[in-house]
Amino acid sequence: MRSAPAGGSPQNEPAQPRAPGADLCSVPCLGVIVPCYNEAATLDTLLARVLARPETAEVVVVDDGSTDASSAKLEAWAARDPRVRVLRHDANRGKGAAIQTALPHLRSPFVVIQDADLEYDPDDYPNLLRPLLEGRADAVYGTRWGTGAYTKTPFWHRWGNRLLSWLARKITGLPITDEATGYKAFRRELLVRLELRESGFGFCPEVTAKLARLGARVVEVPIRYQGRTRAEGKKIRWHDGWGAVRCLLKYSRMRLPGDGSCAVARTVSAESNAEKPPDSASRVFRFIWLSAAGLYGLGLVWAVGLVSGWGRWYSASPYYRQQAAAFLRGDLALSRDPADLSHDLCWSEGGVHQVWGLGVPLWRLPFELGARVAGFETFPDMLALAVALALTAWWVFTTLEELGRHLRSVPTSQVEGSTIPMRAGAGEPERPRTGTDGRHGVQGPHAPGVKGHGAIWILMGTSAAVLLLFPPWLNLLTTRFLVWEEAVAYEYLAGIGMIAALIRVVVRPGAGRFALLGSLAGLGMLVRPTLVFHGAAALLAAMAGLWLCRRTGGEGPDTGSTAAALTPARSVCLLGPGVGIYLLCGALLYMTNLLRFGGGFEFGHKLNLQVMMGSVYVTRFDHPFASVSPAEAAAELCGLLFCKKRFNGWFWYEPNLFAGQSDTPRWREVASTTYDFFYLALILAGWAAGLFAAVGLTRRDPASPPGARSPDPPHTLSDDRGQPGSAAEGPAVPETERPGPAALSSHVPVRANEAGTGPGHRITFEEAPPGANREVWRRVPIVLGVYSFFGTAALSLFYLRNCVIATRYMLDYMPAFAAAILAAWWGWIYLLQRWRKTQTALHLSAATILVWLGIDFMKSTHAYGDPQVLTWSECVTAMQRQKAEKVKLPLAGVYESPDEPAQTGLSHNGAGWNPDGTVLPTVILFVHSPLFIELELAPFEWARIEPDPSQLRAKIGLEFLKLEKVEPTAEGWRVRFAGPRQKRYQEGLQPLFLAMVPREFVAETRDLPWRLLRVRWREGP
Repeated sequence: MRSAPAGGSPQNEPAQPRAPGADLCSVPCLGVIVPCYNEAATLDTLLARVLARPETAEVVVVDDGSTDASSAKLEAWAARDPRVRVLRHDANRGKGAAIQTALPHLRSPFVVIQDADLEYDPDDYPNLLRPLLEGRADAVYGTRWGTGAYTKTPFWHRWGNRLLSWLARKITGLPITDEATGYKAFRRELLVRLELRESGFGFCPEVTAKLARLGARVVEVPIRYQGRTRAEGKKIRWHDGWGAVRCLLKYSRMRLPGDGSCAVARTVSAESNAEKPPDSASRVFRFIWLSAAGLYGLGLVWAVGLVSGWGRWYSASPYYRQQAAAFLRGDLALSRDPADLSHDLCWSEGGVHQVWGLGVPLWRLPFELGARVAGFETFPDMLALAVALALTAWWVFTTLEELGRHLRSVPTSQVEGSTIPMRAGAGEPERPRTGTDGRHGVQGPHAPGVKGHGAIWILMGTSAAVLLLFPPWLNLLTTRFLVWEEAVAYEYLAGIGMIAALIRVVVRPGAGRFALLGSLAGLGMLVRPTLVFHGAAALLAAMAGLWLCRRTGGEGPDTGSTAAALTPARSVCLLGPGVGIYLLCGALLYMTNLLRFGGGFEFGHKLNLQVMMGSVYVTRFDHPFASVSPAEAAAELCGLLFCKKRFNGWFWYEPNLFAGQSDTPRWREVASTTYDFFYLALILAGWAAGLFAAVGLTRRDPASPPGARSPDPPHTLSDDRGQPGSAAEGPAVPETERPGPAALSSHVPVRANEAGTGPGHRITFEEAPPGANREVWRRVPIVLGVYSFFGTAALSLFYLRNCVIATRYMLDYMPAFAAAILAAWWGWIYLLQRWRKTQTALHLSAATILVWLGIDFMKSTHAYGDPQVLTWSECVTAMQRQKAEKVKLPLAGVYESPDEPAQTGLSHNGAGWNPDGTVLPTVILFVHSPLFIELELAPFEWARIEPDPSQLRAKIGLEFLKLEKVEPTAEGWRVRFAGPRQKRYQEGLQPLFLAMVPREFVAETRDLPWRLLRVRWREGP
């Protein structure tokens, strides 16, 4: 048998009679609180019935700003019966505020809340009091739905209340059937100490949640209920239900994000020692996260126009669908028919291949398989994206929830019976308290944490907004959204998935979490090659986090080992699986590239078919931008990232598109806004936050032993009731009425002595030292800063002298930049705590971030047009229209004129070879089983460049051909290249790329030196 629950009868009160058969309710022991707002019609009848009950000892009526005759009637009753006291509010403040006003004026051992509208019958007082008087309960709820109850209420109210009660059961674990009942009876000292805060109808869910947190025994009894309609004065509205859910989540005993103080022991009576499973509430909370993530995924694709109508959810770019279909038939190639070639695809290794990675088709594969099993031709592209959005949002939500829980908990070295650091009263030194205090054991590996769950919600909510509502990302979703944009969109989802996994490693390092991070980093390579840099940076940041954990004596891995036990060998065991998976995914990417394009480090961009011949030239041969100085290249990259830009459409080599642009020819596509200098300031602030956090975390007092923690600032996030740095939060209470140290250190109500039952004596939830998890506070910006810095640096080195550049490519920085902004946000919150700023500063900071996100998205633009999303019938029509005739190459192995390549039925065959014989910087031709390549050329009479046949170059696939012979002819020159040396290029259909000018002239399109007369690749039959 457990000890008597907290909140029992005060010691100075006589024991209640318990003789068999005696009327337990014959002694006046009940204080009745009557909130009243414009109830003149029922007030007289109600008070007469309440005062007629023998249990009624006192009645406190709170006139909550009534504008009818209620005030006059209450004055008459107060003059007539000394048991009636009347209190007034100048304006209507709500039911909860009325109860808070009345509580200090009650002296009876038990309290009941009585509405003034006659919906509840005072004749039910004996039923409400009996469990309290018999010592079976600390609070009694009158249920309108149980056996023996009588209820007359509208249908929608009935089922709304039942749904709310179901949620209350799941969230709090209390076995109640009527959470919103207006009949609730309590032990007075228990109700006084609940620190009520809600002013309106939120009183009911607040009390329910706090009773569950305190482990109070709640019993239900059947009551009679006569419901009113709105016309008769019913004041509650449907939207109050949402407020009730909010209050249940806010005050519940669940481990809400940032509410470590909820981890308390439940005190149950011997008669009902069977509790709800501890994870029943968390299942509901997980359902809430899943619902929010689903709304994010579906709502976002609808809001940006990616699903503009029913059935219109297929991308105009079919290549990811085709790749998933190829997987289902066991092939890496989209097609083995060269007639299926089109823009930006390539012909390699005997098949048609796409160049945007295999990660997205692998994601779509199970959806495609399910669609085939269900009898559909394919799965909608945008719905697969919506699922990816929802899954990413859920991953972010749950990660931040875990982080919030960890920040609010106080780690201990042992479980029950260990020494738990507790906060002493003002001016007293901290003292240990054992895990059991003789009455209520502190169960689990964490002692109660600090208050301030509202601040933690703001911190985590803003963090989620930065990741999931990143303005360049949202702007990307509003574009034409063809395969080029779709690839970058999935890249960002993979990037923030890695950020969330990195945060999980920070919260609790372990081999499994490193392996998950390594898996996401490795699979990200398949989504888009630039994620190689993000993945490597994420693993490096995780290693830095582990080193900091070992260096500063933070929490150890999943097994509970301390940082001191993280030896080098142990570190290798932790890191090994993650790094191994990352390398394994890299090997898989290498092999698939080798099978698809003939080179492990080739991603198809040296083979794809385009009409932008300058871009074809620089990706196959050489580019002049490789020779610019590092300063000039850095200035151009910085300008393209952060400066204001002018869109250039199809004019790829137009000058003065943005500040810092180099005069050196380079293929540039400027078609959307990217970032501005405010982003740059935030990014630098994030890196600085990580650096300063690392310095502060690794700094140690020379006199302290290894692993000891430096002194912590005596402050933490506070809610709207307290100030940072206070020893005990809550409303101002006179010093003589404040609870003693024992009350400050406990989450459960203790028996009050005579001096502790005053109106100002309330339960105070403990504030634990914020330094308990200071390392986590600092590790988050450190690892985010490390990831962002090295990811940004690697991408910058890659794009610094890249042969082609585009604003679309600048969006590859989004995960690294979002991580830096997140680090800056966390660093700012830490500074607010150090400066002891109020909750208002936190609210204003969060509001500023959210407003900036909205404004930046609203002013972002692009030149791509609206999303191109089709119905399935439109997709089929487009594919049939693009289908060419059977490919027919000339049997003689020669193209005699520029018209012949176009007649072969091959897409882009002859690109760069104009009808008049003149050529662009690059020419694309398809040949079959080439033995050599022979070109016959004539000088162009209007050329601005001196013709030099020795500067011509040729490639078959990825292989450069050797120039064998240059000889003059009657018309000009005959240039002969040797055949390919690699066997893969000696047989079958092969792409031929010709460089017709030196690299300095890649931007020219007119008056080039050559007219191409004839191309031969083998001798005639």
